[in-house]
Amino acid sequence: MVDQHVDRGARAVLDRVDGDLIAERDATISAGASGRIVVTGTVRLRGDARIEAPLECRAVDCEGGRVRFVGDLVAADEVRAEDTRLEVGGRFTSRRVDVDRSLLLEGDASGERFEVGGTFEARRSVTADTVEVGGTLQVQGKLTGREVSVGGSAQLAMVELDQLEVGGQIELVEGVVRRKISVGGMFSSQGALQFGILEVGGIARLGAASHGQEVEVGGKFSCAGDLTFTRLEVGGVADLGGSGAGVDVEVGGRIDIAGGLTLTGDLEVGGKARIGGDLRGANLELGGDLECRSAILSGRAEIGGSVATVGGIRAHRIELSRKSEARGPVVADEVSIGRGARAGEVFGLRVEVGENATVDRVVGESVELRDHASVGRVEYTRELKVDRKAEVRTPPTHLVSLPTFPL
Repeated sequence: MVDQHVDRGARAVLDRVDGDLIAERDATISAGASGRIVVTGTVRLRGDARIEAPLECRAVDCEGGRVRFVGDLVAADEVRAEDTRLEVGGRFTSRRVDVDRSLLLEGDASGERFEVGGTFEARRSVTADTVEVGGTLQVQGKLTGREVSVGGSAQLAMVELDQLEVGGQIELVEGVVRRKISVGGMFSSQGALQFGILEVGGIARLGAASHGQEVEVGGKFSCAGDLTFTRLEVGGVADLGGSGAGVDVEVGGRIDIAGGLTLTGDLEVGGKARIGGDLRGANLELGGDLECRSAILSGRAEIGGSVATVGGIRAHRIELSRKSEARGPVVADEVSIGRGARAGEVFGLRVEVGENATVDRVVGESVELRDHASVGRVEYTRELKVDRKAEVRTPPTHLVSLPTFPL
């Protein structure tokens, strides 16, 4: 084997090198009659260089400057570039890529592992097992692989990945991330997204109907369409432009859902919950107000603020806290109306109306009214207890059997 040398600033015309190709700064290399260059060894570029024909080799080693491959680049083993801006105008293939400054790929690219210390820009598709970028990543075509890790920011079109990790912020068009998306700052997607776990430290925005397992967002979360999930946990505010379906929801602040919310587990909200459709679930724990068309729960409902429904709220046990208010029927096996609270119609097997509470109508098996409670009308089948200072504004009615409750 004989190595081929290209002097500084020289132009060389080559077809095949049986050995290494070594080019000094400002070298220009083009192909002969074959229209392509084949190097059986390593292409070593020392500074600025321009390769004006498709090139196949075992490896590429660049040191400094700007290196541009005008056509395709196929390196069977690896491409290394130290302190170099590396550009490939055509198709790019290499088993391993290690670039510490910047990498620009204008054609489709494939490899096992891409490591870029600075910026990585791909204008067409990238297929790789692993992509690690210290700075910024931009892929205009489809990104397919197992794991992608970006220290700074990312702009991606379509993805099909197992795992995606971004330290700063990411803008994504659509795609599938089967295991986990982890973002330190802000996440946004435009189209449909399928994911295993979505974990965002700041703000997350989903631009269309999406499906995932777990969503955990430290700040604000929004989805423009329907969302299906296993668990939704948001530290601040959550907004759904469609309907939600899943197991559990926990929101520290407010939740606003344009459609309905169907859960097999619990809804826990520190502030206000506004649901345009119906609420279905197991348990409800709400620090503020609840607005929905109707609510049916298999377990308990603890409400710190007001309840406003059209069709009513039903659960096994409902607790309205102190000075809360219920508009719409309240139906449960056990109902507790807190001190100073207000309600319209209340239906239950056991109903307790607290001190200074006001209720228009109570229907139940056993009814108890605390001091200074005021009820417009009481209908009961088994027992009525009225404290000395409580008030029933019309004579109570003792029923043989309870009527059919709403919901």
